[in-house]
Amino acid sequence: MNVGKTIVMVVATSLCSSAPAQADSERCVVKHPHADNGATVAAVMAVINDGKPCEMHVSFGGGPATSLTIRAKPTSGTLVGARSPVAYTPNPGFVGKDSFDVQWFGLGFGPNSPSHNLRTKVEVTVQAKSDEPAM
Repeated sequence: MNVGKTIVMVVATSLCSSAPAQADSERCVVKHPHADNGATVAAVMAVINDGKPCEMHVSFGGGPATSLTIRAKPTSGTLVGARSPVAYTPNPGFVGKDSFDVQWFGLGFGPNSPSHNLRTKVEVTVQAKSDEPAM
């Protein structure tokens, strides 16, 4: 077993949405960076500003991050969470670029697994809500 490398997966979903899963993925997208333990990675999030949050999840060796530190808060939205996931919600009416920076911490599998960490610098693109029906 190689404990020196850890695969980390970042995913996004929408909270409290009554829309089908496909619509959630269209309104809230996070590119899935993979990184080794201790890395700093650039992540990209795209959100439709419909008042709903966009979640960002981080897992270490298959388990969710157990805690996090927010290094830089978004300037045009809010970021909520104490472990994986965090939820980014753009300010009402905001359209444009935003960003945030989070350091994630977690454990691998088993009682003797080492602690892991990952830092994500997230660039967010917020788009206006479209009132046009989907094709």
